Amino acid sequence: MSETSTLKTDAKVLLQIMDIPADPALPWTAVELAALLRHQLRVSIEPEVERFLPALSGQTRQLCGSVTPPITTFLDALLHPESPLELLRIVKEVMKISPYHPDYPIPRETASVIYFAAIVVAQKRYQQSITNLTSENLNHAIEWVISQSWIDPDIRVFFEGR
Repeated sequence: MSETSTLKTDAKVLLQIMDIPADPALPWTAVELAALLRHQLRVSIEPEVERFLPALSGQTRQLCGSVTPPITTFLDALLHPESPLELLRIVKEVMKISPYHPDYPIPRETASVIYFAAIVVAQKRYQQSITNLTSENLNHAIEWVISQSWIDPDIRVFFEGR
Protein backbone atom coordinates (compact mmCIF):
# COMPACT_ATOMS: atom_id res chain seq x y z
CA MET A 1 0.00 0.00 0.00
CA SER A 2 1.39 3.41 -0.87
CA GLU A 3 2.14 6.11 1.68
CA THR A 4 -0.53 8.30 0.12
CA SER A 5 -3.27 5.72 0.62
CA THR A 6 -2.11 5.07 4.19
CA LEU A 7 -2.36 8.73 5.06
CA LYS A 8 -5.91 8.80 3.69
CA THR A 9 -6.98 6.01 6.03
CA ASP A 10 -9.24 7.46 8.66
CA ALA A 11 -10.84 6.30 11.88
CA LYS A 12 -13.99 5.15 10.07
CA VAL A 13 -11.99 2.55 8.11
CA LEU A 14 -10.34 1.33 11.30
CA LEU A 15 -13.71 1.07 12.99
CA GLN A 16 -14.96 -1.03 10.10
CA ILE A 17 -11.91 -3.28 10.41
CA MET A 18 -12.58 -3.68 14.13
CA ASP A 19 -16.31 -4.13 13.44
CA ILE A 20 -17.23 -1.19 15.67
CA PRO A 21 -20.03 1.23 14.75
CA ALA A 22 -18.94 4.81 14.10
CA ASP A 23 -20.38 7.73 15.99
CA PRO A 24 -19.74 11.45 15.69
CA ALA A 25 -17.28 11.91 18.58
CA LEU A 26 -15.41 15.12 19.19
CA PRO A 27 -12.00 15.02 17.50
CA TRP A 28 -8.88 14.97 19.65
CA THR A 29 -5.73 16.91 18.86
CA ALA A 30 -2.47 15.06 18.25
CA VAL A 31 -1.08 16.36 21.55
CA GLU A 32 -4.13 15.13 23.43
CA LEU A 33 -4.05 11.72 21.75
CA ALA A 34 -0.36 11.30 22.57
CA ALA A 35 -1.00 12.16 26.23
CA LEU A 36 -4.03 9.88 26.39
CA LEU A 37 -2.12 6.98 24.86
CA ARG A 38 0.79 7.42 27.29
CA HIS A 39 -1.70 7.52 30.15
CA GLN A 40 -3.70 4.47 29.02
CA LEU A 41 -0.56 2.38 28.58
CA ARG A 42 0.38 3.08 32.19
CA VAL A 43 -3.05 2.23 33.61
CA SER A 44 -3.34 -0.92 35.69
CA ILE A 45 -4.88 -3.77 33.69
CA GLU A 46 -6.87 -5.45 36.44
CA PRO A 47 -9.27 -2.56 37.27
CA GLU A 48 -9.84 -1.96 33.55
CA VAL A 49 -10.75 -5.59 32.94
CA GLU A 50 -13.03 -5.45 35.99
CA ARG A 51 -14.73 -2.39 34.49
CA PHE A 52 -15.04 -3.61 30.89
CA LEU A 53 -14.98 -7.44 31.10
CA PRO A 54 -15.76 -8.36 34.72
CA ALA A 55 -16.15 -12.07 33.92
CA LEU A 56 -12.44 -12.15 33.03
CA SER A 57 -11.11 -10.33 36.11
CA GLY A 58 -10.07 -13.49 38.01
CA GLN A 59 -8.31 -14.93 34.97
CA THR A 60 -6.60 -11.59 34.35
CA ARG A 61 -5.33 -11.44 37.93
CA GLN A 62 -3.92 -14.97 37.58
CA LEU A 63 -2.29 -14.25 34.20
CA CYS A 64 -0.73 -10.99 35.41
CA GLY A 65 0.79 -12.75 38.41
CA SER A 66 1.99 -15.80 36.50
CA VAL A 67 5.20 -14.11 35.31
CA THR A 68 8.16 -12.46 37.03
CA PRO A 69 8.03 -9.57 37.46
CA PRO A 70 4.23 -9.49 37.56
CA ILE A 71 2.42 -7.54 34.87
CA THR A 72 0.53 -4.53 36.16
CA THR A 73 -0.07 -2.15 33.24
CA PHE A 74 -1.09 -2.37 29.61
CA LEU A 75 2.45 -1.37 28.66
CA ASP A 76 3.83 -4.20 30.81
CA ALA A 77 1.59 -6.66 28.96
CA LEU A 78 3.01 -5.50 25.63
CA LEU A 79 6.66 -5.34 26.73
CA HIS A 80 7.02 -8.30 29.08
CA PRO A 81 8.87 -11.09 27.24
CA GLU A 82 6.65 -13.73 28.90
CA SER A 83 3.32 -11.93 28.71
CA PRO A 84 0.79 -14.77 28.34
CA LEU A 85 -0.94 -15.05 24.99
CA GLU A 86 -4.34 -15.11 26.70
CA LEU A 87 -3.51 -11.85 28.48
CA LEU A 88 -2.73 -10.22 25.13
CA ARG A 89 -6.12 -11.47 23.91
CA ILE A 90 -7.81 -9.88 26.95
CA VAL A 91 -5.97 -6.58 26.33
CA LYS A 92 -7.22 -6.65 22.75
CA GLU A 93 -10.81 -7.28 23.84
CA VAL A 94 -10.75 -4.53 26.48
CA MET A 95 -9.52 -2.05 23.89
CA LYS A 96 -12.14 -3.18 21.38
CA ILE A 97 -15.06 -2.40 23.68
CA SER A 98 -13.64 0.40 25.86
CA PRO A 99 -14.53 3.32 23.57
CA TYR A 100 -18.20 2.47 24.07
CA HIS A 101 -18.35 2.14 27.85
CA PRO A 102 -21.06 4.60 29.00
CA ASP A 103 -19.17 5.85 32.06
CA TYR A 104 -15.54 5.58 31.03
CA PRO A 105 -14.98 5.74 27.29
CA ILE A 106 -11.42 5.61 26.00
CA PRO A 107 -10.83 7.54 22.76
CA ARG A 108 -11.13 5.19 19.80
CA GLU A 109 -7.81 6.26 18.34
CA THR A 110 -5.81 5.40 21.47
CA ALA A 111 -7.77 2.21 22.10
CA SER A 112 -7.11 1.19 18.48
CA VAL A 113 -3.36 1.58 18.89
CA ILE A 114 -3.29 -0.68 21.96
CA TYR A 115 -5.71 -3.11 20.30
CA PHE A 116 -3.48 -3.49 17.24
CA ALA A 117 -0.32 -3.59 19.39
CA ALA A 118 -1.68 -6.60 21.31
CA ILE A 119 -2.37 -8.38 18.01
CA VAL A 120 1.11 -7.63 16.64
CA VAL A 121 2.88 -8.65 19.86
CA ALA A 122 0.97 -11.97 19.88
CA GLN A 123 1.99 -12.60 16.29
CA LYS A 124 5.64 -11.70 16.86
CA ARG A 125 6.07 -13.47 20.18
CA TYR A 126 3.89 -16.54 19.71
CA GLN A 127 3.42 -16.74 15.93
CA GLN A 128 -0.33 -16.90 16.63
CA SER A 129 -3.17 -14.72 15.54
CA ILE A 130 -5.58 -13.41 18.17
CA THR A 131 -7.81 -11.69 15.63
CA ASN A 132 -10.21 -12.55 12.86
CA LEU A 133 -8.94 -9.63 10.78
CA THR A 134 -7.63 -10.48 7.34
CA SER A 135 -3.91 -9.90 6.78
CA GLU A 136 -4.83 -7.09 4.39
CA ASN A 137 -7.00 -5.31 6.97
CA LEU A 138 -4.43 -5.78 9.71
CA ASN A 139 -1.64 -4.43 7.49
CA HIS A 140 -3.84 -1.46 6.59
CA ALA A 141 -4.41 -0.75 10.29
CA ILE A 142 -0.71 -1.08 11.11
CA GLU A 143 0.15 1.37 8.34
CA TRP A 144 -2.41 3.77 9.84
CA VAL A 145 -0.77 3.48 13.28
CA ILE A 146 2.70 4.07 11.87
CA SER A 147 1.48 7.13 9.96
CA GLN A 148 0.15 8.87 13.07
CA SER A 149 2.43 11.68 14.22
CA TRP A 150 1.23 11.40 17.83
CA ILE A 151 2.49 7.84 18.35
CA ASP A 152 5.58 7.75 20.60
CA PRO A 153 8.67 6.03 19.18
CA ASP A 154 8.47 3.52 22.07
CA ILE A 155 5.05 2.42 20.80
CA ARG A 156 5.81 2.75 17.11
CA VAL A 157 8.50 0.06 17.52
CA PHE A 158 5.78 -2.57 18.05
CA PHE A 159 4.57 -1.97 14.50
CA GLU A 160 7.70 -1.24 12.49
CA GLY A 161 9.51 -4.09 10.84
CA ARG A 162 6.49 -6.34 11.20
